[in-house]
Amino acid sequence: MKNFGVFPVSHIRNIDKFSKIPIIVISSSSQPSDISRALELGAEEFINKLAEMDKLAGRVKGYI
Repeated sequence: MKNFGVFPVSHIRNIDKFSKIPIIVISSSSQPSDISRALELGAEEFINKLAEMDKLAGRVKGYI
């Protein structure tokens, strides 16, 4: 994952009023290191946009 993808997750988690908002990362990457990094930084979910977009609606509904 490029740094611009990581920055929003870590930045949002460091703002108190946004710290409880669920973050779902949608990326074209399926590299285990990218998935791990996003989750370590505070994302609740990581969805590969090339293969798993059908899962997105269900995941979003689970957080609403």
